[in-house]
Amino acid sequence: MKNSLLFWLIITTVYFGCKNPTTTSNIVPEKKEVKIPEGPLAQKLYANYHSNPNTVDQVDENKLIEYAVSNNIDVTRSASGLYYLLENVSDEAKYTGSTSVTAHYRGTTLDGKEFDSSYGRGEPMTFRPEQMIPAWQEALAMMNPGSSATLLVPSRLAYGERGFPGFIDPNTPLVFTFECLK
Repeated sequence: MKNSLLFWLIITTVYFGCKNPTTTSNIVPEKKEVKIPEGPLAQKLYANYHSNPNTVDQVDENKLIEYAVSNNIDVTRSASGLYYLLENVSDEAKYTGSTSVTAHYRGTTLDGKEFDSSYGRGEPMTFRPEQMIPAWQEALAMMNPGSSATLLVPSRLAYGERGFPGFIDPNTPLVFTFECLK
């Protein structure tokens, strides 16, 4: 009796485990209908929106677009996927990788959680662009003393898959605001 029960259990498992999967492979995933908010900013930014994101980059981009539209930040998208708003940029020389920069900054997650701020410490930070995350390097190359920026940063241009343990989860898009003092 035990042997016949075991036999049927094995046969049933093999049958259902080896069943032809083509019967379900024709199912097409439902496409998400994206309702684009009204207004010129939304029209501009939603041109890069992914209705069915399937990579971290696509998910990040959607989150950054939604953030910019909901906060009415008229950002520009760079070729790398960085969304930025620069202000007070002059004809003065731009920063290079080895230029010393002194700036005040604030870093938050998209939900507003602040993870770092020179304002909170009461003193600006001095650094070279080459020491910073890729998003800052890219933005600073377009900036000079007296300019300021709002950066909406996809995770791969910030801390990526590793995150910043204790402060930033892996694959987290970020918001930075900073002003270059000198």
